[in-house]
Amino acid sequence: MRLQSAMEYLMTYGWALLAIAVVLAVLALIGVFNPLTFSPKAEPGACSVYRANGPFSSEFPQLQGPCTGLLPKFVAVFGNGAYASISGASQDFTPNSVTLAGWVYPDAAVSSNGLIIALGNAAGLQISPGGSGSQFVPQAVLLGVGSCSPFCTLSGPSLGINQWYFIAETYNDINGAQYLYVNGQVEGNAVVSPAGPLPASVSANIDVGALPGNGDYYYGMLANLQVYNATLGPQAINTLYLGGIGAEPTDLTHLVGWWPLNGNANDYSGDSGNMTGSGITYSGTWYTDYSKP
Repeated sequence: MRLQSAMEYLMTYGWALLAIAVVLAVLALIGVFNPLTFSPKAEPGACSVYRANGPFSSEFPQLQGPCTGLLPKFVAVFGNGAYASISGASQDFTPNSVTLAGWVYPDAAVSSNGLIIALGNAAGLQISPGGSGSQFVPQAVLLGVGSCSPFCTLSGPSLGINQWYFIAETYNDINGAQYLYVNGQVEGNAVVSPAGPLPASVSANIDVGALPGNGDYYYGMLANLQVYNATLGPQAINTLYLGGIGAEPTDLTHLVGWWPLNGNANDYSGDSGNMTGSGITYSGTWYTDYSKP
């Protein structure tokens, strides 16, 4: 009797239960149940650096706007044909000690010729994606210095795709030390001999997603790209990571480029280095695979 009643219940309400299950699955897929869905999000350009004496001045730079604890409303989506670049990026950039940092979400493992961010086009520093299949291998490339002629490459661990990572590269022109960081931790290091400054051409170009005309593209999302004309130490790099994908820069004096990629490719470092983008789209649901550090 109980079995018959159970069967009758399933026959009567089974389709309704199935429909509810499907709806719940769809809502979960689009992030409705993700706690970050309802977290406050920073509007494009909400936080920026104010330089009282104008672009390229280093006297008492200050952050203005809501800059702490907010997630970006958007992140940039790159793929076949998408890139951003700027020529003559920053007048106060000197090709000596440098730090590159940013958040990356690879959705395809492409060849090491693909590009996340580079200084100096074919000479300077690059953070590149390598790997194959479902693996992403972050790489830090140094070009045109001492024994790194034409280039040296530091490779990080093999990581999965469709995840957010914080990647940073530093180079010190005094001691020749080059570091690759993943999620705030050192994952590769080398010493270039003889040490020396990067080629002068690094002050001319900054490229993101691909080198123009190169044909090798980064596939995935990018956010919060920062460039400094100084070598940030391990503690500063880890502070940037722990600040999360919306973290403000840590060293405003040496900051020479800040592209949050929150809805546009503008530079919010106060140095007016807005990039020209091509083929870039912006995602407002990027946070479904993101977890705060």
